[in-house]
Amino acid sequence: MSVQRNGFALGRVLVGAMLLLAARRRALLHAVTLPAIVLGGHAVLEAIDPERAEALAFGMLVLMIPLQVLLSVNVQRLALLGSSAVPPFGLGNWRAREWRYLGWTWLQWLLATFAFLTLAPLGAFGPPGWAVAVAGGAFVAGRLSLMLPGIAVDRPLEFREAWRRGEGAGVRLAVITVGVPVAGLLLLFPLGSAELLPVRLLGALVSLLLTCWYTAAVALAWAALGEAGGTEPAEVAADAPLRVEPDAVRGVLRIVVPRRLAGAELDDLTGQDALLAYRGRVRGVVLEVDEAFAGPEAADWPALTEILGQLQVVRVHGASTLRVALTGPAAWAPEVSRLREHFEQAELRWFPALRMARAAVWASGEELT
Repeated sequence: MSVQRNGFALGRVLVGAMLLLAARRRALLHAVTLPAIVLGGHAVLEAIDPERAEALAFGMLVLMIPLQVLLSVNVQRLALLGSSAVPPFGLGNWRAREWRYLGWTWLQWLLATFAFLTLAPLGAFGPPGWAVAVAGGAFVAGRLSLMLPGIAVDRPLEFREAWRRGEGAGVRLAVITVGVPVAGLLLLFPLGSAELLPVRLLGALVSLLLTCWYTAAVALAWAALGEAGGTEPAEVAADAPLRVEPDAVRGVLRIVVPRRLAGAELDDLTGQDALLAYRGRVRGVVLEVDEAFAGPEAADWPALTEILGQLQVVRVHGASTLRVALTGPAAWAPEVSRLREHFEQAELRWFPALRMARAAVWASGEELT
């Protein structure tokens, strides 16, 4: 398996998506539960009363559209944000994110169909011409699929940026977005049309798992391709006086204050802004105050305030940040509201240092369960 020139190796992403879903199978089960119940119920009705099942076919199609959106959003959030991003039984609030996802999905396939029809006259040359037309439609569908993971994790990506993000990876994205599902459905067709009900139920379940697989693969490809048109953050030494680490997927900044800062180090903190060379809104901040800075007994708010005041990123994004999680010794918890000086509108919360992962999830806008 060779590594492609832009961002990801196809085989590695497909295998990685399969292993990731297997490792997070409990959250995956929540994501597929409701669609599986609906599809399974319709399959049982077909076996018991075919005429009624046929009469309800259109209603099933309409019902499966929002269920498919919820499934896809949950799977991509599962792949990019972790198991905690999937609500129980996959049922979160339907909001602007899901509407955007649905709209862009329709636009994706509308433009892919337009590309196919534009090239369809080549069918006059026989199978090679039709192959070119199909490949053109699949290419457009693959490139446009990079809008969807960003929408799923609430990133404010623009169409132009998403298109640039897939430069050099169009064929691989077409394989994931079109090739894998079409091949899978052709292989599963005998199961779906079988006479035995258990076989048909198995076919429906495997079809859902196939959808989860290629949807997770798109999310991993999106993450591997990185920020369109931007640059990656510079590496920061582990012993740096202060670290600002952006999580581009969640839109969260992690500001780590590991120790006391000397005067010259404090004056140079604005140089940390070079770490923020990526596109996207800052949704939340995780402010990690190490015990080497804080001490276990008292909260030195003046020192922390001076540090935050030196950071240009705080001055620029502080007023629009939605959530700030402070992690550190318990002595800092009672007065966490003092961060309001720098984050005017943010919801503020203290987390114990051992709860860093939960703090990051909360700061990204997720509700903890």
